[in-house]
Amino acid sequence: MKTVIDTNVFISGIFFGGYPRKVLDALIDKKLSAFVSPEIINEYFVRII
Repeated sequence: MKTVIDTNVFISGIFFGGYPRKVLDALIDKKLSAFVSPEIINEYFVRII
C-alpha cells in the first residue's frame, strides 16, 4: 500500500502514540511504503528544525 504521511501523523506517532504510531510501526516493519512530496519534506524541516 502506498502511504503519504503528513506532518501531523509523523509528529503524533513519535510523541503521542495511538494509531499514528501504528502507521509508523507499519512503515518500519515494511508493511507500508511511504511517499512524500517536496512540499511535505519542506514542511517537516520547517516544523522540526
